[in-house]
Amino acid sequence: MVSFLHVFANEDKGTTYRVLDKNDSYITGAKVTVKGEKEIVLYSDLDGQFTVPKEIGEQYVLKVEMVSFKDMVKEIDMSTPHSKSIELVSN
Repeated sequence: MVSFLHVFANEDKGTTYRVLDKNDSYITGAKVTVKGEKEIVLYSDLDGQFTVPKEIGEQYVLKVEMVSFKDMVKEIDMSTPHSKSIELVSN
C-alpha cells in the first residue's frame, strides 16, 4: 500500500497538506513532526489534512509517521519549486 501527501497553498494560515492512500482515501491520525524555526507536532484530521503555520518559516522538514507505513522525511523550501507530494510505503 502506498499513500501520498498533497499540498495546497493557503495564504492566510500557512500550507495545508493531505495524506492519502493508494486509493485516494484520507488517512486520519498520521503524525507529522515539522522542524523549522520552531518544532511542532501535528496530526492529520478526518479529511487527512494538516496545516503547517506560516510562523514555521520558509524552510522546514516534514517527518510523517503512520502505523503500517515506513516513516518519510522530506525537506521543504517554500521559496523554490518543490515536489507537492510525499510517498509513504507500507512496512
